[in-house]
Amino acid sequence: MKPASPQLRHSPARASGATLVEMLVFFSLLLVLMAIGFAAYDRVWFESRQLERRADAVRGLTQFGERWREDIRSASGPPAIHVDGRGMDIPMGALVVTWRIDGKPAFLSRTAEGERFQLAPWPLSGGSFSRIPRPNCTGWATDIRLLASRSAPRPPVLRFIAASSGTSNP
Repeated sequence: MKPASPQLRHSPARASGATLVEMLVFFSLLLVLMAIGFAAYDRVWFESRQLERRADAVRGLTQFGERWREDIRSASGPPAIHVDGRGMDIPMGALVVTWRIDGKPAFLSRTAEGERFQLAPWPLSGGSFSRIPRPNCTGWATDIRLLASRSAPRPPVLRFIAASSGTSNP
């Protein structure tokens, strides 16, 4: 009989395990993938917040536009646009309501009877008021420009148009 030669046998536990090097490679790849995922999530979250702020600004400016249109419709005479185009006086009987786009960054304000309040604390880059001649009446417009941002390099412009019912085309 021959003497038994020592054979190297792999135990079942060793065969199903992983080496330390394999585990380091696995965790390194896992960390890289997690870093990429977190960076993408952060960017999406930031863009979502920007979109939410823009939507709030547009919602508020729409309310501004409706209030401005209401003032134009109830004017007792033709509105007067300020020389710089950034303001408008709207006569309402004995009262004159002044709308103004001021400042850097710009904000909208409405003044009536010495009472002034800011309507839009949103980031505006400016705006203007203008007269639009029509055949049977006079139209009025205001353009409001939001500030440019990283997600919107070309700033959106909101235009509101109203026709004053009590005035004719001068």
